[in-house]
Amino acid sequence: SAPAMHWNGKVAPLAGYTARGFLWYQGESNQNDSEALFVRQFRILVDAWRAAWGDNSMPWISVELASYGYGKDWGKVRAAQVLAAGSVDNSYIVCASDTGEKTDIHPADKGPISERLERIAMRRVYGAKDVADMSPEFSGAEFKKGGALVKFGPFGGKLEGRGEPRGFELKIGGKWVEAKPEIKGGSSVWAASPDGAAKPEGVRYLWKSWAKPDAWLYTSDGLPAFGFSKE
Repeated sequence: SAPAMHWNGKVAPLAGYTARGFLWYQGESNQNDSEALFVRQFRILVDAWRAAWGDNSMPWISVELASYGYGKDWGKVRAAQVLAAGSVDNSYIVCASDTGEKTDIHPADKGPISERLERIAMRRVYGAKDVADMSPEFSGAEFKKGGALVKFGPFGGKLEGRGEPRGFELKIGGKWVEAKPEIKGGSSVWAASPDGAAKPEGVRYLWKSWAKPDAWLYTSDGLPAFGFSKE
């Protein structure tokens, strides 16, 4: 009954009002859902809103969960959000893991999120080709002796680090340990093993609920990279 209650009380009365698209900043009550369920529900949500407005291609721009000190496996939730956004046509997502407040689930620092939403809307909806809007997403990793070479997909500008290199972890001998990241070639990161010799079995970045202090990787246009985990 809860979904119907929220729909009838909040969305249905607005259906049909003039709108160019939707900005979706969700909560976290479904943090325990599986990735498959999350994606399925997201697709149903988008389809339902678009149907109510009579246009099945209206732009949909969502926001990943910000950082929070008491979340449960929010690295996984954010990954599901990115996957869900990519599973729908004309759908985009804003990276927000470098924002948030450790003890407040309703953080006040929404300025950066608003600006990132604006960037995507201006470029993808209103055609401003000179606006950089996409955060880097993980596109692959090569595990070698001494570390992992992490590659990121298409985005504007080049990768840059902010402050002390941090945020990356390697799985070595079945345990996750802190890596030493270094940007390579503008679109890749070399995550070095602590001893400089071990070959890792996995690599991840910002794979935690409270990720804000470890956010390090950005584009030269100021957009943060999405977290990920690869084994």
